[in-house]
Amino acid sequence: MDSAAISSLTVARRCNGDNRLLTELTTVDWVVLDFVDGKRTFQELAQLLPTEQSALTMAFRHLKLLGFLTWESAETNDGHANQTSFGQSKPNIPSSGWSSSSSVSAVNASVELNTALADLSDEQCLQYIPSKLLPKFRAFMPRHSDPSLDIDIGTQALIEFLNLSLESLTPYEILGIEPTQDKGVIRQAYLKRSRLFHPDRYFRKNIGSYASVLSAIFKAVTRAFSSLQ
Repeated sequence: MDSAAISSLTVARRCNGDNRLLTELTTVDWVVLDFVDGKRTFQELAQLLPTEQSALTMAFRHLKLLGFLTWESAETNDGHANQTSFGQSKPNIPSSGWSSSSSVSAVNASVELNTALADLSDEQCLQYIPSKLLPKFRAFMPRHSDPSLDIDIGTQALIEFLNLSLESLTPYEILGIEPTQDKGVIRQAYLKRSRLFHPDRYFRKNIGSYASVLSAIFKAVTRAFSSLQ
């Protein structure tokens, strides 16, 4: 099954995961675990739970990566899995993930933006981007800064820059670690990045078009982790 999609007929089962990882579960993760019974399909859960299907998809994948959930795809009578999937819808926005209607010109917010970028320490920057890109970020001028959002201007700039840089980064660089075969180090790096970019962190906050961008970054983090397993 494509890790970026979940069949509407997917039936999930709970697993006995590592209890030390319970603190990494999000609110949606806990709700999913409460309702997963090994019988309900993904579509039935989506209709039952008061959450967006994209958030439900993300919770399924997160729980599977942490070892608390597994699933198989139910098949239709003709022996072929139902191809309807959730979590891959493409909103009517530019390919970069930005919505022009919620963007504010860097010119209009130049003073606030320049101040925010100047106040960012190297340590803060390196939480998001690899060290090799730090000089490039310091010369970067964001195009989508919006001071009305519930994400500070500096963090907006870091997220925008990382989104534009993803294709040039290795899985290790996306996870913010040096090349290693240590599965524990890789998992901890994934969990740290998950806390940073998981959309649930911004639940009920006004983040405008950054919602789709954060989702794209989180998916890249998840793919990077999966590729190193």
